[in-house]
Amino acid sequence: MAKLTIDGIPVEVPDGTVLLEACKAMGIDVPNFCYYPKLALIGACRMCLVEITAGPVPPAVFAKPQASCTTIVRGDGWEVLTNSPKVEKLRKGMLEFLLLNHSLTCPTCDMGGECELQDNTWRYGPGISRLQDSKAYRVITSLGPFVDLNMQRCVQCQRCTRYCDEVMGNRALGMEHRGAATQIMGFPGEDLDCVLCGNCIEVCPVGALTSDMFDTKARPWDRIETPTICTYCADGCSMKLDTKAPAGPNNTPFANDHWDRYAVKLYKDRGRVLRARAFVDSGILIEEYKGNNQEFLCHKGRFAFHVINHPQRLTQPLVRRNGELEPATWPEAIAAAATGLRRIQETNGPDALGGIGSEKITNEESYLFQKFIRTVFGTNNVDCRVSAKDLRTERAPGRTQPTVDDLYNSTSILVVGAGITEENPLTESKIRLAVRRNRASLVVAGSRRSLIADETTSFLRCKPGAEAALVYALALALAPSRQSALQGAVKKAEDATLPTALEKATQGGKVPMEVVEKNAQDALSKAQDAISKFHLSDDVRGVLSGRTLEDAAGQAGVDPALVEAAARAIAGAPATHIVLGQDLLVKAPGGREAADFLRTLCRSFGWPDPAELLEHNNSRGARDMGVLPDLLPGYKPAGDASAEPLSIVWGTRVPGATGMNTHEMVRAAAEGQLRGLYVVGSNPLVSYPGGDLLRRALERLDFLVVQDAFLSETAIHADVVFPAAMWSEKDGTFTNWEGRVQRVRPALAPPGEAKTDDEILVDLAHAMGHPWRMQSYEQTQAEIAQVGGIYTGITEEALTDPNGAGVLWPRQNDYEPELVPLGQPDFSALAGDGAYPMVLFTGNTTYHHGSLTSWDEGPRTAEPI
Repeated sequence: MAKLTIDGIPVEVPDGTVLLEACKAMGIDVPNFCYYPKLALIGACRMCLVEITAGPVPPAVFAKPQASCTTIVRGDGWEVLTNSPKVEKLRKGMLEFLLLNHSLTCPTCDMGGECELQDNTWRYGPGISRLQDSKAYRVITSLGPFVDLNMQRCVQCQRCTRYCDEVMGNRALGMEHRGAATQIMGFPGEDLDCVLCGNCIEVCPVGALTSDMFDTKARPWDRIETPTICTYCADGCSMKLDTKAPAGPNNTPFANDHWDRYAVKLYKDRGRVLRARAFVDSGILIEEYKGNNQEFLCHKGRFAFHVINHPQRLTQPLVRRNGELEPATWPEAIAAAATGLRRIQETNGPDALGGIGSEKITNEESYLFQKFIRTVFGTNNVDCRVSAKDLRTERAPGRTQPTVDDLYNSTSILVVGAGITEENPLTESKIRLAVRRNRASLVVAGSRRSLIADETTSFLRCKPGAEAALVYALALALAPSRQSALQGAVKKAEDATLPTALEKATQGGKVPMEVVEKNAQDALSKAQDAISKFHLSDDVRGVLSGRTLEDAAGQAGVDPALVEAAARAIAGAPATHIVLGQDLLVKAPGGREAADFLRTLCRSFGWPDPAELLEHNNSRGARDMGVLPDLLPGYKPAGDASAEPLSIVWGTRVPGATGMNTHEMVRAAAEGQLRGLYVVGSNPLVSYPGGDLLRRALERLDFLVVQDAFLSETAIHADVVFPAAMWSEKDGTFTNWEGRVQRVRPALAPPGEAKTDDEILVDLAHAMGHPWRMQSYEQTQAEIAQVGGIYTGITEEALTDPNGAGVLWPRQNDYEPELVPLGQPDFSALAGDGAYPMVLFTGNTTYHHGSLTSWDEGPRTAEPI
């Protein structure tokens, strides 16, 4: 720790702290533009100058004021002044200089009212300008879809260009020319060649980079910011939805004939989402970041909010009459659905009914949905997985699986079967930063090449569908490499305890011998502890016995030498963090078994459990809630022993037999065995990997109920359609792939007569003879903790913590699922079917995720479909 004084106040900070951060830790305001915690230090804006009057270096070193953003505190004795007359004069001069050619168009600038230049000028500016000449004029240009550039507002802090280079890795923006002619630009005459994330807009402290989708629709004082969670991928990014403040009752402007024309313009956007932003607070000092994503949002999170405002949103129930879907009242629609479903239940039995849930609705709604299917229908025919080909038993996340912050701090990472750039942008950015900040070893293995492959130590590209075979090849190379690396670490630590080594480590007596000896013994203990944890279980040995690296690598279509080199790069790390994606988990033959094998292998190595990157924003939450045919809430196996406690809490019998999964329900419907289906928040006709079979199944159903926000391709075939609210219009929680439970809040009321999914479920349960009472999301959450045992201790206070990062329930509850006994894989099936040499890649893209983005203006502009 380093001891120093700032403005006469003693402070103690870790050695190596940036001086500006030391000032912030004391609550001392030091204005700045170019400094950003994630980015390299450059000292470009000179706003954060301070005087250093004493320190452990010669006085001549700090004879002039220093940029606090590039000054690193090392050693004791620093004396720092942040508000001396010299510093105040320099700040005034710097602000006057920045304003010389600044456009001063605050009333028409998107950043008006939340601009750091405005704030700094107000607090530190000279108040007058000595400029007499006209300002240099710079034209406003477009950098492509979504991003506009106004160089007259730029303060040349280079936050945008550095963020694009260092965090996103796109290198789409750069600085051209020098002095007053400096220009931010991409390739001349072309749109931005990047993923269009818009993070350059977010980190800009002024209005130089703005979104053409916002374009001064509201000022900060005329806007409500509602914290919520992104509804696309499973990263679970925190965000804010901006809406205009209500003007009067029912969100309508106050009646006033004199202001009619003004009111039409002022209030036209009320009741609509105007902008999605990450949690970065503007002002003199950037406040603490909120959420696990901090300022980061991908293109979908930032620009795909127009779907909420879409004119084709369902606003009233529909009932099929004379072969046509016609508008109906809620009582009519609920009665029609209850009658149709009850008729099947009474005639054909409860197992003739089934439910397909959603990986996008809240935890509380998913819990009520599976409870509805199990108690009101009386069957375990329920599933949330629609797009997966292989529906095996799901696994709960382990307590040791990495979080995105663990990946950011890691020094060794293995990514298997994940199109991570397109499908999990936040996770990709954290891994990219680990490579750049920590020089982490990164191995990417899979059949698809993402942008992150450019950052890798080794990129192992296998044949499509052969990800599981590649896992076993890596295991065959990792096991001996890991053992050799651990033995080498022990030998090195033992050598460091020899007298000659100890004497050398004292640096000629500069370091006390007792300190050297203690450090050497600690290092030896750690090395011995690591090798003591290395033990290949009998299961692992059984799976690998009889296999050679050459066979496994050949089956995967990868050079064995490359696999060996990749294994050596990560084998010696104290903890290699493994990330598994959808290409392995749900698309590759034998992928689920390979994932179970990797979990067992990691525990043999003393490594954390692998992380599983699920597809949608609440894929993990839906599984946690038991929207599965073979698992109840909390991953308890469906069966009489697990069902009995639930029956007591729910007050009705819970079926004990395992139900049908999505594939089995579709086949049963096509064969006339499943007669009724209830689909909530899902569009199987687009997502299901067997469209012809599903179409035949829907045609043979006696009764279909669909609950959605749009009249989707599946809803067109329904007998009853319920209009459902979207995530921006409801209370509840989502759970991302880490197991992080996060709060969702309503920014708007649902359009028209639309209701939240839990309201509809309660109404339908009543109509079918089960008098459920409507519960708040907190009450439902308490019931979830009671019956599942996994969300125990998650409180409203924890979920609404100012940092917005939610609660990691596997770690909070010390939840550790048991290892699954490993069977012998069918290695002959892992390389795919040789009869089909052409392979069609399916999945999400950079701009589209699931079917929801197909309704949105933003993604459709970036990638027309």
